[in-house]
Amino acid sequence: MKRALKRALKPLTRSPWAALVLSLPMSGCVADVVAVEYLAVINVAPPHGAAGVSVETTASVTFSMPLDEATVEDAVYLEDTSGAVVDAVISYDRGSYTVHVRPRDALFAEEGYTLVLSDALASEAAGNLAAPLASSFTTAGATAPDDYPPIAVIADPGAGCAVGEAVTLDGAYSYDPEGDALSWSWDLLETPAAATAGLDPVSQGIVSLIPDVAGDWLIGLTVSDGEADSAETYVLLTCADG
Repeated sequence: MKRALKRALKPLTRSPWAALVLSLPMSGCVADVVAVEYLAVINVAPPHGAAGVSVETTASVTFSMPLDEATVEDAVYLEDTSGAVVDAVISYDRGSYTVHVRPRDALFAEEGYTLVLSDALASEAAGNLAAPLASSFTTAGATAPDDYPPIAVIADPGAGCAVGEAVTLDGAYSYDPEGDALSWSWDLLETPAAATAGLDPVSQGIVSLIPDVAGDWLIGLTVSDGEADSAETYVLLTCADG
């Protein structure tokens, strides 16, 4: 089955849609927060095209919504340059909608690898990934790898937002590819006219908002590992009168 999936991925590099999805972590555009009705990729680590990646790396990909866990294991995997599938442990973190691919043995130094996402991968509510995707990287030599920036993740706050009712925003599923400790920085970027409500800390990585005016509230999150900051990620709340 995976050989057939590999053939299906051949036209990927010419797909503008695939290029857009893989560029999302670098965009920082407000347009990225628009709600979508299909499963999309939010972040990939190591980043597409990365060089000098640790031979001990764990590849990760974060999606826009919860996955159908039964479709994950055969639809997300790592290939070497010959097209052989790397023996790895595939795990899914439901809280952050993130799939981790951890090779059982160290990767070869100074070699190319590709994280493959088949369109057999499905969400719980919105169907399959719109097209197969692939993200390639090259490992480092025997020396220590570069330190990659962390990845900010805001868990889905759930449906519905009403004036006077608290909304919890959970960034605790943000992570660093090297496993470094994180700090969180939340920002209330846009609010309706005459709004005065602000973000209140709940616990590490988690804040709450009690909207006091109906309309759109745009919240951003950046995390830091002490050496580098993540790209900012966003959530847009459209709140109605209670």
